[in-house]
Amino acid sequence: MKMIRKNIADAQAERVSGRLISTQTLAAVSLALVILLSELKDDAGAIAQSVYWNTLTIAPWLQHLKGNPQELIVPLLAAAFLSILVTKKIGVSFVLVPLMVVYLFAFAAFRAFAYDSSQAIRPFFGFIVLISLYGYLAIILSNGGINSFRATIRNALVLSSVALVVCNAINYWQGYGFVLNDLRLFGTTIQPNFLGVQTAIAGIVLFSAIPNGWTYRKIGAVLLLGIDCFLLIATGSRTGLIILVSGLFLVLWARTRLALRVPVYLLMLCFFAAAILSQSISVGIFRDTSFYRGEAGIDTRSAAWLEMINSVTENPIWGRGYFSGASENSYMRGWLAYGLVYEMLFLAVVLVLLRSAVRSVRHYGGYCHNDLFFGLVGGLIIGGIFEGYLVDNFSGPLIIWFLLSWIFGSKDPLLALPVRKNRNTTIAVSVI
Repeated sequence: MKMIRKNIADAQAERVSGRLISTQTLAAVSLALVILLSELKDDAGAIAQSVYWNTLTIAPWLQHLKGNPQELIVPLLAAAFLSILVTKKIGVSFVLVPLMVVYLFAFAAFRAFAYDSSQAIRPFFGFIVLISLYGYLAIILSNGGINSFRATIRNALVLSSVALVVCNAINYWQGYGFVLNDLRLFGTTIQPNFLGVQTAIAGIVLFSAIPNGWTYRKIGAVLLLGIDCFLLIATGSRTGLIILVSGLFLVLWARTRLALRVPVYLLMLCFFAAAILSQSISVGIFRDTSFYRGEAGIDTRSAAWLEMINSVTENPIWGRGYFSGASENSYMRGWLAYGLVYEMLFLAVVLVLLRSAVRSVRHYGGYCHNDLFFGLVGGLIIGGIFEGYLVDNFSGPLIIWFLLSWIFGSKDPLLALPVRKNRNTTIAVSVI
């Protein structure tokens, strides 16, 4: 009898495991498609209206994909629906920090509406996307627990990074992705810095995905990472270089033991200094490269930051109510657009995530993909000093930032979440 019970229990465990794997796979695919959809936005209208970008060339197949987002939305919704359908018990886990990110979009939409109803359309669209994504992630987190959730997010990041690199590599190989008389690669975006940030994030993800031992999987990951770095250099994005180098530094920091951190510090600081130097020089061997800035010279940020500071001082309490002018700093962009309340909430999210990330690395090192998430959080926070991607309506870095708010938003990001079961229903609810 005991043997029969054991066999039944083993069979049930296998079914649960199989269902969990299926849920993870489908959820990872759906989240990867969300990220890819945000990176391949249809910007044909902006290109046609721009005096500078209207000569941008894009491969016909890529233009078709960007112009028909339903070809990504339909499989996205199908994968998300199936991932919930195969879940026997629906659970909901509420996490406060990503809810604060959603609230920031609601605040931005109302502030923009107070200025002009037409200005509220884009932030409201971002709010709808994030609140829908919040509900879906709440179900996925409750179904598999925090460690399974982390694996799902990591797999989604890997899938979307591979897709981004492949799309841009093919586009570049076919001779597309450039503006007339400009050496910088625009790729799948309308601005080289946008692609630089995206490829930097992909580089961190691909680096963390390189397995131990020489296998076909490792060769493929190294090859993709090399292509990604080539694309990043082709964009001439100095911010992208800073994100990549700082992110790789933090990944290695999370992986190494305390005794090994000093040489890793020195090594990565050398790379960091080399990246800053290479992206700053606008004369000599860099004159005919993508990093050359012409008459703008080395410093292309001081003037933009000064403009943003002046814009903030015009209405520091409520902001303008819309995005305009310079956007080369995430921490001032939100303030000048939506005011002091928005800025304080945004900084609170940044500080909470940073504190939680440092704390998790101190206690758990690189366990459960902690190295990847730590590298991404640190890289995005540092890069946010030079670009405004953390305060946007709908973009790849913003979606990834939202996913990271789930990873580091709990009190202890690597402990199983407490679940309170309702006796009258099969829905389990947990609050963090």
